[in-house]
Amino acid sequence: MQPYFFPVHLYLANVRKKGRNPGPYHGEVFSVPRKGLPEVRVRLYRPAGEKSGPLPVLFNVHGGAWIHGDAEGLDLQSQYLANHLECFVVNVDYRLLDEHPFPYPQTETADAVTYFLAHAAEFRFDPERAALMGYSAGGHIAAGAAICALAFGIKAGIKKTALTFAAFAATEALLGGLVSGVYGLAYASGAGGRQSPRAFACILALAALAALFYGLAARRAKRVKTCGVRIFACGEEINARLIVDSGNLVTEPFSALPVIVLSHTALPYPLSEPQSRAFPAKLRVIPYKTANGAGCLYGFRPDKAELTGFSARRKQIEAFVGIDTESADYSGYDGILPAELL
Repeated sequence: MQPYFFPVHLYLANVRKKGRNPGPYHGEVFSVPRKGLPEVRVRLYRPAGEKSGPLPVLFNVHGGAWIHGDAEGLDLQSQYLANHLECFVVNVDYRLLDEHPFPYPQTETADAVTYFLAHAAEFRFDPERAALMGYSAGGHIAAGAAICALAFGIKAGIKKTALTFAAFAATEALLGGLVSGVYGLAYASGAGGRQSPRAFACILALAALAALFYGLAARRAKRVKTCGVRIFACGEEINARLIVDSGNLVTEPFSALPVIVLSHTALPYPLSEPQSRAFPAKLRVIPYKTANGAGCLYGFRPDKAELTGFSARRKQIEAFVGIDTESADYSGYDGILPAELL
């Protein structure tokens, strides 16, 4: 997919300046029903020509400082998007703030999104391929609508969009706010409103420092949650990603060493089957007791074990490995690492 730029407002202004009619609007007018509330006005667009299979859907939200503009202003652009991206476009004509105060436009847009995703088969599009976009104030409304949609229980694409936006907003708040502030000061202090090379270098240095701070903060936050481990046993090298758990107090009773709990799916055969006669290591029975009950793990002492990865310094550790023969994974990870080993 190639990037594009379509300045529809400049196009329409140029057309009208020459005394020409920009032509009939392309969008099909539709009203989204809402229980106990006014309907939401939208315009619908499909790509020119018949397309096989369900289309992706794009929700388009116009700008205008929250008090200007309407869906008609994005009519040509919405049809352009439908044709070139081969998608079903919903152009939301939300009510402006001079009609209804904040956050009415956000909830109105969210209601439109939830309605169409619930009626995807009727409008012949794929709800798993959904995107929400907006311009200027429309971007703010689209972001708020994504948060509302997440709160209303929408899953799949919109939920991922909301989480992605949250990460983007946090990054922008850290980097964009700082850089923009210094950028404004640099222009204000420059002769004749022009930026000096020294001020520009200062901006770049501050941006690099902010990025470094953000990366270190993210690394520190991650360090207390997950860690990599490399285990050597019986000629095998096992690499696993583990959840760090301060509540994992399981120890091997004879050596009093902490126990790394690994899912059997993270181990190669025959280490994955401790009850098999082919199991190559010296087997130990490791009792444990939790709030959910008591039991036993089959375990072994590896030849060598070390912490690895971005989230922890590489260091050798002394521990037993306990094999969980029932759980396939631990929330996408391979097992549990006692926090005392970090």
